[in-house]
Amino acid sequence: MRETEYRAEDSLSVYSGRHTKVAIVAGGIDARHPQLAKLAGGIELAINKAGRVISGLGAALVDRAGHGTACAGIVHRIAPAAQIFSVRVCDEALEVDGQLLSAALRWALEQRVDIISLSLGCADSTCKEELAQLCRELVAQRVIVVTTVGSQEVPNYIAQFPDAIGVTGGQVRGYGAFYYRPGGEIECIARGDKQRVCWLERAEVSLQDSRFAVAHMAGTIALLREKAPQANLVQIRALMAEHAINKPKLRAKPRIELASRSVSRSKKAPPDPAKRVVLYPYGQEMQILVRFKDLLPWDIVGVAGPADKAWVGRDAGKVLGVPMLGLPIAANWPGAVAGGDMLVLGGVKNAEKSRDKLRECVQQALARNMHVFSFTSLDGERYADLRALAAQKGCRLDYPWVDGRRALAQRNTSVRARVGVPVLGIFSTSSCRASFALQLLLRRQFLRRGYRLRQVGTEPPSSLFGMDCCLPMGYGAGLCMPLQYYPQFIAQLVQRLCAQSPDLVLVGSPPGPLYGDVEKSPAPALSSLAFLLGARPDLCILACSSSDSTAHIARALALLRSVGNMRVLALAVDDRSTSLRAKSGTCSIEREEQVARWLSVQRRFLLPVVPIIGGEERLVELVEAHGAKSGKLPGRQRALAS
Repeated sequence: MRETEYRAEDSLSVYSGRHTKVAIVAGGIDARHPQLAKLAGGIELAINKAGRVISGLGAALVDRAGHGTACAGIVHRIAPAAQIFSVRVCDEALEVDGQLLSAALRWALEQRVDIISLSLGCADSTCKEELAQLCRELVAQRVIVVTTVGSQEVPNYIAQFPDAIGVTGGQVRGYGAFYYRPGGEIECIARGDKQRVCWLERAEVSLQDSRFAVAHMAGTIALLREKAPQANLVQIRALMAEHAINKPKLRAKPRIELASRSVSRSKKAPPDPAKRVVLYPYGQEMQILVRFKDLLPWDIVGVAGPADKAWVGRDAGKVLGVPMLGLPIAANWPGAVAGGDMLVLGGVKNAEKSRDKLRECVQQALARNMHVFSFTSLDGERYADLRALAAQKGCRLDYPWVDGRRALAQRNTSVRARVGVPVLGIFSTSSCRASFALQLLLRRQFLRRGYRLRQVGTEPPSSLFGMDCCLPMGYGAGLCMPLQYYPQFIAQLVQRLCAQSPDLVLVGSPPGPLYGDVEKSPAPALSSLAFLLGARPDLCILACSSSDSTAHIARALALLRSVGNMRVLALAVDDRSTSLRAKSGTCSIEREEQVARWLSVQRRFLLPVVPIIGGEERLVELVEAHGAKSGKLPGRQRALAS
């Protein structure tokens, strides 16, 4: 790359990295170097003869290789007010054991650092899944992992994770200057040519090392974190695009069409979007929001109720089995407001027949001038006064809603064929929420890889995650038109999304079994069938539950292939409970039986069986492999080329 002088009009020079913590994972840092500020702390990690990780302060503040001191000097020069932590995991080789790296990331998570600078290689693939999970946990806590892409001699597969920022070195002048390539495996190019750095024996030397680019990016992100203290990984990447030399244009979040009905005072300009959100009650739908909060455009500042649950008072993250979020679950949502400006209401149950708890919650929120998003419809005469009150106060009152009259008026419009745009469908064998989690996991992966994605969801939170459309077809949804008109309406919707020239359209079925007892529970099966007939995906992933019988899976596959006329790529398995018990060592026999069963299912149907949690990368690879054969999925190649 040609040498370039950095001239940013919107400079970060006014920032110094105050209130940010940067952990440098390397071979130690010389704490006595005169060019460095006092280190905020550190730890040395090693493996003893028994193969166990041991830790202590030890030689964390001593450097025998020089690389860690050089990186600390670069970070300090760019962000002089940032607090620097030394995490020593190696010596001169700058290659780390996967077990030690996992321990280093956990320690950094416990210290609540903001940025982890990882300018060393890790070729130990035995810990790949564990490290991928740790990176997801770090992102959930707004910790940014910056890592080198490695080399042929010392590779580093962590840079391939969508939750890490991969960096390589180039001739880029100016501390904090960088090129940004959204969606690429090499996401950033920063200075890695010959430069003056801090070194051993309290000296400074001129060295060239592409891994110095990681420290440059870590320092720059410290400035961005000071500019936006609550920014998550998605928002940091947007800021990186804004301040990069090449200033790439990121695709704006797609507009939510037909996603929710909104009531506000002004028809010309809606009120400012919410920034701080309170969730109530903390059921499965709200847990999805917390688990995928990195995909949300706002911060969750409060979680509440219901009061009769045992988890009241516990941390919202701990209930999910993820690191603590600092969000204790309150008994009632007014006790969890904490400056929130929007209330997200899930399925609110009335304790008494004469009591409308949904109405009470909306009234209390509007009294506090808060916006409201309700998973339950607030349409009709029953809540007309609430819509009028929201308009009077200038508050947004949103809920999943489809304009039935407009849809019926357009039902005779011809549906044109899709032109070369593949449609991927997610269907389920049961009514569990795992299929929606799978949709979000795939959304995250495709966006990280640079795809131009359009997406249709049927769960009420779909619009909150930025999907193009939310069709309220799940349980408890009031369909605004006869079910027989839905297929044509959905077909027209998918066709309009394809006309916008995306790389891929992702559609998610309602949470109901495709093959069910229509007489006993017609709603789930009929909704899923209507969606299948309308969306008509080219490819499909079938989400299965651990309790599904082989016969049940066979019936669902037969229906997808015969009625939908599509190719099923894989079976995505929801066996999180079994996995958690296996980790605790309480059901190793049950776990082995479950693994053997899914291997049998894989042989029976000749389809890959992939876990939903942790298997999203494999599923995306299957989609890409099929797209490469058909030539209908050029998005990945385009993103890498750019």
